[in-house]
Amino acid sequence: MKEKYLPLAENFIFEEEGQISGFISLVGEHVCALFIAPEMQGRGIGRALLEHAKTLKGKLSLKVYKKNKHAFYFYEKCEFVAAGEEIDEYTGCVQILMEWEQVR
Repeated sequence: MKEKYLPLAENFIFEEEGQISGFISLVGEHVCALFIAPEMQGRGIGRALLEHAKTLKGKLSLKVYKKNKHAFYFYEKCEFVAAGEEIDEYTGCVQILMEWEQVR
C-alpha cells in the first residue's frame, strides 16, 4: 500500500494537539484507506474524515471485508450502502463494495 497506493492518493490526516490520530486516502472517488489509531477509535475521527471526503466528492465507494462486521456497520451509519460482493484476490476473503452518493 505504501509504495503503490499512497503516492497516487489524496491523503488527509486528522491531527489534534500535534498528534496524528488517523488518515483517509482517496483515489478519485474510492476510499482506499481509512485508519484510526486504536486508542482513538470511537471518538468520531473516522466519521469526520469521511465527512470531509464527502464534501470533496459527490460520491464515494469503498470495500470492506464481509467478516469485519464492526466496520460494515460503521459505514452503514455513515450512509454507505452495500452494492455487491467480490473475493479479494490477495486474501481470498469476501469483500463488500459499499457506495455513498450525495442526495441532490
